[in-house]
Amino acid sequence: MKKMVIAALAVVLAISLLIGMPLWWKMERVSYENELLRHFADAISSESFEAEYNGVRTRLCTANIERLLPCLTRSERNAEFFHSRENTGESVVLRVDGEMCVELEQPDPAEDLVYIYYSCGSRRRTLSIQGYDTMNWVIRLISPEGMCGPNTEIA
Repeated sequence: MKKMVIAALAVVLAISLLIGMPLWWKMERVSYENELLRHFADAISSESFEAEYNGVRTRLCTANIERLLPCLTRSERNAEFFHSRENTGESVVLRVDGEMCVELEQPDPAEDLVYIYYSCGSRRRTLSIQGYDTMNWVIRLISPEGMCGPNTEIA
């Protein structure tokens, strides 16, 4: 009898994990996209979106902010639960009102893999996107020349 109860609990636990984990991950994905969308909308209305790359700080224009959002919310992004941060290679820092910070890091420029470190208050997420030339798109968008319009360089 004891063995049957243990086996039944193991089956229930396995089924709960098989159903619960995909639901949790879907909710995390939607939550991340909604938080970014809210911060980007706030940045557009208050003109407070700042980016930094290679020591150059810029305040992004509305058109570049709007084009930046799809670069960070690709559906092919993966959660990195056990990724240790290396701080090597190229990195870009995006900030909105000092509340939200997104750091993009490309450890190896030959490999088209970008790690996204998102933080807002106590929430932290580490994601990765492979393909799409994400880092080059972001660098072009945040440069002083911008892609969709000029950005303002901050001294």
